[in-house]
Amino acid sequence: MEKAYLDKLEKVLSHLSHQKSLRLDDTCLQKLLDNIRNLRKNTPETKSNDGCLSDMDIFQRFLDDVDVTQEGVDESVKVFAVRLFGIIGEDEEAFKHFLSSGLVTRFYGGLSSKLMCQDLSVLSAVFVCLRGLLSHKLGLTWFLQTASDFCHIAFDVLKSGKSLFVISSAQEFITELWGRAKNLALSEETVSESNTVLKQIHQELWTMIEAPVKDSIMIASLGDESSVSPDQGCLSALEVLKQIYERTEDGFHLEREKFDVLMKCLLHKPSSAMVIVDIVQQWYSNTEGPVADDLEKTIISIVHRLLDEKRVDTALTMAQTFCFRFSPGNREWLQELSLLPIQGVMCTQLSNFPHGQVVLSHMQGRRSFTQALSAAITCAAQVDDKAMSAVICDIVKILHNTLNRCLSSHALVVKQLQQNTVLQRIALETIKHFIDRRRASGIFDLNLVTQISKCLLEVTEDSQTPVQILMVLFRTWTSLLNLYCGHEPDVKAPADTKGHNFASHTKGDNSDGSSCANSGCDSTNVTMDSVLDSLSFCVEKKMCDLQWEIRDTAVEFLTGLMNSEGGCGMEQWILSNRLHISLWQCVRDQESYVRASALKSVSPMVESRSLWQGLQQHIPTTELVRRVVDIVRNDSEAFPRRAGVDLLSVLFSHVSPVNHGVILTTLQLAVTKDFDWDVQVKALNFWEKFVEQEMKGMLHNTEADGHLPNYAAGLGGIQTGQKRKSPDEACVVQLLEKFQKTGVLTVLLSALQDCDQSVGEKACQILIAMKHTFTASLNQAIIESTKKPKCDQDITVVAETGGNGTNTYVCAPSVETFISMLNDHDLHKKLSVISQSSDEYMRNPMSLLEDILNSLSDDQNEDNIIDCY
Repeated sequence: MEKAYLDKLEKVLSHLSHQKSLRLDDTCLQKLLDNIRNLRKNTPETKSNDGCLSDMDIFQRFLDDVDVTQEGVDESVKVFAVRLFGIIGEDEEAFKHFLSSGLVTRFYGGLSSKLMCQDLSVLSAVFVCLRGLLSHKLGLTWFLQTASDFCHIAFDVLKSGKSLFVISSAQEFITELWGRAKNLALSEETVSESNTVLKQIHQELWTMIEAPVKDSIMIASLGDESSVSPDQGCLSALEVLKQIYERTEDGFHLEREKFDVLMKCLLHKPSSAMVIVDIVQQWYSNTEGPVADDLEKTIISIVHRLLDEKRVDTALTMAQTFCFRFSPGNREWLQELSLLPIQGVMCTQLSNFPHGQVVLSHMQGRRSFTQALSAAITCAAQVDDKAMSAVICDIVKILHNTLNRCLSSHALVVKQLQQNTVLQRIALETIKHFIDRRRASGIFDLNLVTQISKCLLEVTEDSQTPVQILMVLFRTWTSLLNLYCGHEPDVKAPADTKGHNFASHTKGDNSDGSSCANSGCDSTNVTMDSVLDSLSFCVEKKMCDLQWEIRDTAVEFLTGLMNSEGGCGMEQWILSNRLHISLWQCVRDQESYVRASALKSVSPMVESRSLWQGLQQHIPTTELVRRVVDIVRNDSEAFPRRAGVDLLSVLFSHVSPVNHGVILTTLQLAVTKDFDWDVQVKALNFWEKFVEQEMKGMLHNTEADGHLPNYAAGLGGIQTGQKRKSPDEACVVQLLEKFQKTGVLTVLLSALQDCDQSVGEKACQILIAMKHTFTASLNQAIIESTKKPKCDQDITVVAETGGNGTNTYVCAPSVETFISMLNDHDLHKKLSVISQSSDEYMRNPMSLLEDILNSLSDDQNEDNIIDCY
């Protein structure tokens, strides 16, 4: 740390140690802690010399002056001191210094007193501090030998039921202690102490799980014992146990005795049920092979008992957890129970299942129906294909809004489910998963696909479908159309009709041997052709909707289709229904988000031969480029300009050279004139690729035949096939001359000085790559450039700004100036500086200290409070 910074830091800490009340907010103190941590990590420690204190001397003096057990000290200062001790102590050498000076004993001797139990914010900071000290072997050894009392304090906090914030800090501390004690290699004399702590944590957790302890000093000091929930200690211990198991990289072994304890808690302590289920799920996912018969019987009996006690939610969750690896009979029973809410909604097979009426009555009498049904639908995505096929049509019907017919006697349930966006989203995601799984397995059932398509179409056509559901719906459509087109890849659309004809048949044998009738779907006479004709009309209608969100979602759906694996089938459908023209028309939408999405949709059209030809038949290439250029230069919103820059980058390699000039000029202006940093960075991405390709072409051509590259016409005026004077130097100069005339040098030097961090960083990266390529030839290249007087001076490039008829004059640097800049600047150092945090206090830590000192000075008004938000 620099001396000037340390001087101001010493003044700030001195003020803090003597302040009775602060005019600083906690965020300001947190930023100071962040600065100290960052500086200690990135700068060497300052040693004492010539009467100047070192940073360690300053920190130790402050920590000696602040008595965290004294009532008169401001609570924020106490918390700051404890956190500062933890930050400094994270460094093993610094902690060793604190140990030798006796500071650790003095500091933590006071912290472990009973008085601290009343100061919850300080106690939480202590747990955070201890977690930092446990990060190295010396700190862990010290804790095991002298500070293990804090482990007891942490468990007392868990039993207290007071302040969830402190309980969370205690839980994280115990979890960290467990992990460090288990994984850090300690000396032989501390191995036994480490094992003792691990055993203590293990025993204490399971004791709390079995029988929460009420009598402790922490409970007495934190409030009325009668207000403490008897299950709070059990729940807190279970949450710690869950965190410990999550940190166990190689999985964890749950002894049968402990499993029985968890099941006992599951039955007798309902508030802890969900955490127990999470632990059991984690253990179950880490085990392999079939479940032991006795354990399987225990779980089945637990589920039966939960159903008898009408704890349906927990019973369903247990069934959905264990319904995959049990023996066939029990697996089928658990799967049937897991999916029972779906069948209950559709009034199918309900009377055949024991407890079926209990499940439905429970959900009807509470607000849990949607939750249970959602869980059942989610579970359906994980069960075997046979079980999923049995309920997929019921899920489709739930989405299909046929509940009035299926649940006429359950009006309350109907009211809960209709227009329930959560349930619709889960149903759509499950249908999509089912389709993706069938596609991966090569299973194609045309009748089932047709019926699902009909259902999706009705939801799509419904004007009441909210936009968030429409987004998931279109993703489901994409999966289904990919499945359909993948099965019928070679079918052509008729040229003389607007409609398409993906498949010439509407019914046939199912690939998996099952029929739609057997699966329970409606057998309405409908074809995929009619569904897809209606879908194209519906999508086109959505692109004209009054809500811009719906228009934007429809455009994004077609863009996703073109980028999907549907191949030529999707392209044929888009072309035959003229949807590509509708997409292009959205470029003029009044909403900027829609314009941006429409521009993004053009890129996959440009890269598809058939779609690109279809679009060119509607709008000439020059007109298309002019329209996009106008958006990039003149659109008032950044989103379309960003999408326009990306599109121009794609168009550059697909249009004739006659359009290259206006594209290059526009992308140059996007860097030098646009106020949006994202537009600038996207344009720089193009220039990066442009420079990279030109440099590769230079190296390839000079090595191959001794001639300069054949540059594209109109890009730089460089004569093609010109002989190089030497292996490298003249070629570098020629290429830089081209970069000068095409605007590359102007773009990079302008971006390097830009005030936006990302822009300067990208420009610096490009210049570093150029310098690396040119390094061997740069010095001689300067000599070569001086032989060309025309290039020694800066030149003026005229860049048309478009519509208003005015011109922008940009001064391009000379080649010699540019090469000298590459030679004279340490670009790697500049990149390091640019890449630093954009936070002013992080970039200039001194300014934070100055602000704090100004706020703490006596001549400041008491209401002058630093607020770092």
